[in-house]
Amino acid sequence: MKQLLIILSFCPFLATSQFIINSIKTPPGVIFERDMTWKQIKEKAKKENKLIFVDCYASWCVPCKTMDSKIYPNDSLGDFMNQRFISVKVQIDTSKQDDERTRAWYSDAHEIKIENSVVAFPTLIFYSTNGVKLHKAIGTKTVAEFISLGNEAMNPVTQYFTLVNNYKSGSLSYSSMVNLEKMARKVEELDIANDIALTYIHNYLENLTDSEFLTKNNISYMGSVYEILKSSDKIFKICYAHPDKVDKIVGRNAFSQNIVDYIVEKEELLPLLETNCHPKKIPNWSKIITEIAYKYDSTLVKRITLNAKIKFYYALKDWKNYAKYLVLQTENKGLDSVTHDFWTVNNFNGIVWDIFQFSKDPIELKKALLWANFNIQIAPFEMKPGLLDTKANLLYKLGKYHDALLLEENAFNMEPNNKDIKAAFFKMKKGKPTWTIY
Repeated sequence: MKQLLIILSFCPFLATSQFIINSIKTPPGVIFERDMTWKQIKEKAKKENKLIFVDCYASWCVPCKTMDSKIYPNDSLGDFMNQRFISVKVQIDTSKQDDERTRAWYSDAHEIKIENSVVAFPTLIFYSTNGVKLHKAIGTKTVAEFISLGNEAMNPVTQYFTLVNNYKSGSLSYSSMVNLEKMARKVEELDIANDIALTYIHNYLENLTDSEFLTKNNISYMGSVYEILKSSDKIFKICYAHPDKVDKIVGRNAFSQNIVDYIVEKEELLPLLETNCHPKKIPNWSKIITEIAYKYDSTLVKRITLNAKIKFYYALKDWKNYAKYLVLQTENKGLDSVTHDFWTVNNFNGIVWDIFQFSKDPIELKKALLWANFNIQIAPFEMKPGLLDTKANLLYKLGKYHDALLLEENAFNMEPNNKDIKAAFFKMKKGKPTWTIY
């Protein structure tokens, strides 16, 4: 009886202890190893037959902190990751505030950064059980996106580094190259992306028949990597010789012209500018035009030279000539090049605004006023306040104060929270310039 009483007397203590034990739960979400070296993590992964996930972050990275506070604590993500991966967070940058654990990782963190080309944060890297890199991604993810990423890391068909190795060994099919090139760009590995793109274009696309080569998908793809194209490439030659044909296939006006202009400017004009131009000295434009005209037609040469003049005088802060050549370029292009979509209208408004800001020539300003009217007529309604503001400022600079004030008041009433419109409206009311004085 005495024994029973003693046992019963301990029951409240046992119950309390069990309650405490049950109350101590593993933190929710992804479990990150915090007290292990890189070598120990790889050993643990091998022992437990799990893959390795490394979150490469920087101490100042806001998106990284978002992942820590909103994504990694998720129970569903934790269940998925903890069963399959050994996870670790590695700080890539260094600071005086780093603790002992972070300092101990400096050498391994540097090695991880170099071997994975870590240039943005967060960079998410997945390794095999044996410590071989498999997959990579950059940026914040939702829970669903992260689980999808984890599944990609476990599948050889979708593992980024596995596909890159297949490409380098010559075993990757052409049909897989476009996707891999896009993956490489997403993870900021531009050298490998460009190499894949050129291999795909030169070894596959250029060996197709003309009818197979000139499809919308093929042309659009080559247009997406126009910066690495050369005048020796097949697509350049066709764009130069048959621009209308290519534009019709791809369904975009001036598609061919933009590619040709960029390549000729890169290969011919820029090297001549470097040779014939000294700081703050005007290039010999006539000489440059003459030299390029030996290879290409005069219309193309004048067009790219005009564009170069705009860039040159802007860099030189020669606002008179900048505005002059901006007006000339707009006249040469014509209003037919201005389509009704948001971005084209917005870009055109930027050109008109720069003429307002930098020109003092009434003739140039009147031309800009005509273009402002055209833009207002074709633009979507939600863009009207900003476009009315541009027109009002032009009227104001041309001395038509009454008309300008009425129009700016209209723009202000349509969008009263727009600080720029509000500031211009009150300057007009006070008779002050709304443009920057140079």
